[in-house]
Amino acid sequence: MRTQKIHVLGSSHPNDPPKTPVYVDVEGDPDRDFYYLVGLRVRHEADWVQHSFWADNPASEEAMWKDTLGVLRVPWNNNNAEHSIKAFARLRRTMGGASTVKGMEEYLVLLSISETCKARGGDTLGLFLAQ
Repeated sequence: MRTQKIHVLGSSHPNDPPKTPVYVDVEGDPDRDFYYLVGLRVRHEADWVQHSFWADNPASEEAMWKDTLGVLRVPWNNNNAEHSIKAFARLRRTMGGASTVKGMEEYLVLLSISETCKARGGDTLGLFLAQ
């Protein structure tokens, strides 16, 4: 599981002004569909606070996600967050966890547009074809 590689989406310089107040790192075993570590770096006023949440086995994974969402102040049963995470997890599983920064940025923009269209009852394909 440990490959001694770090994949960074966005700036790798922690002192750069953040575009978003949260950095998230998720580690898992795609063959088992099991996520065992979530790392958060959250901006809190002028400081950064780091959190690590572990799941020792698949049975404890739900508690790990609930703890993570608690720090982010998102209800554990937030359907929007759940659907967004699932879409990202499907892509990661399909790609075997490998992607370029540019590819992930482009995917996340398209995912955001698609999820917004779904939430508003819109037609994503129709939106793109109209452009």
